[in-house]
Amino acid sequence: MLRDVPGNRPPYEVRETAQFDADWRREIQLGNLNPMLAPSDLLFIKMLLAQQPYLGRWQPGTPYDSRTIALARVFEIGYYVVEDDQAVYLDSISFIGGS
Repeated sequence: MLRDVPGNRPPYEVRETAQFDADWRREIQLGNLNPMLAPSDLLFIKMLLAQQPYLGRWQPGTPYDSRTIALARVFEIGYYVVEDDQAVYLDSISFIGGS
């Protein structure tokens, strides 16, 4: 969860679901995520989504509030937006390959 800076509160709170946490741990165990570098990339994604929750890619046939966004061009983070809560929920992370 992102904490707000006094006088600069993001409009949306970014939260991680239990599924996202499990996926994150799995990718670290598999060696796909560097536990020293990936957290800073994730923090950057969270900061972006806090300001622009609909920034990610929407797939036709899925709910409008369900999106994906790339992390370091080799991972895809699934998330959804809950307007009533003004929150973004990171729901999954999956390895999509890359160099």
